Amino acid sequence: MIFPRVSVTLVLSAILCERRIIFIADGVQKLAAAVNAANAMLYPFKWHYALLPVIPPQLIGQAAAPPPFIIGVRRYMVDRLQKEVCSFNQEYHLLLLFVYMFSLS
Repeated sequence: MIFPRVSVTLVLSAILCERRIIFIADGVQKLAAAVNAANAMLYPFKWHYALLPVIPPQLIGQAAAPPPFIIGVRRYMVDRLQKEVCSFNQEYHLLLLFVYMFSLS
């Protein structure tokens, strides 16, 4: 399971309201899985905005853009993300989600 049950409704409602969503995780596989799972939850609808499962460090400043997006950010870039993006975007709706993988075994 990628998201706890409570977070699924939060993520789905944010996507349907076309919010700016940033997933944060340690590994690339977790990040890509979370972003792709969020995109898959929209079926039969489609996300027509920026969808970047793993954003490169050079493009972290692009997360300050006002259009809706779903992006994945590696955990080591969180400090830079907060400096460059979160202080600038207090008037915009931005959802930061930390991703943890749970096993059912």
